[in-house]
Amino acid sequence: MKPELWKQRHYDRAALFKRLFKHRIVDPILGCWLWPFVNDSGYGQMHFDHHRHKTSIRLHRLIGWLYLGYGAEPDLEIGHKCDVKNCFN
Repeated sequence: MKPELWKQRHYDRAALFKRLFKHRIVDPILGCWLWPFVNDSGYGQMHFDHHRHKTSIRLHRLIGWLYLGYGAEPDLEIGHKCDVKNCFN
């Protein structure tokens, strides 16, 4: 995602959350929330339209933006305890 798009708050956050929870798969053993749509590297990826432009984003970056307010800093690493690439819990 282009860095300038992160600064714009034109997204329907409620619709993004609804979509996230509609498609998540909960791993009963690890407690991971798994995203079923992954890229070639195994990371969860979401595609959506932003002002009529197709955009894709790795899910862990989207979660960092939605929950933690992170921007699109290219050198920022967002990780979590389980290290499961398509987990977004």
